[in-house]
Amino acid sequence: MKFYFFHVLNPEGFASGKEKAQLEERGPYTYRETRKKNDRSGSDKSECYIQAGQYKSYEFDPELSCPG
Repeated sequence: MKFYFFHVLNPEGFASGKEKAQLEERGPYTYRETRKKNDRSGSDKSECYIQAGQYKSYEFDPELSCPG
């Protein structure tokens, strides 16, 4: 998953409405997504049940990201 951000180079002029925003693109910042399924089933005296969940985790990948 890659993210890009934009940095406003002239925040005072833009916030006052006197200037258009001057933007600098920063990125990509890359994260690896890992998905894990967790299925559980069981029963008690009166009923059976199934429970399922999906868990996601993200890890920053500096090799695929921009420097700095």
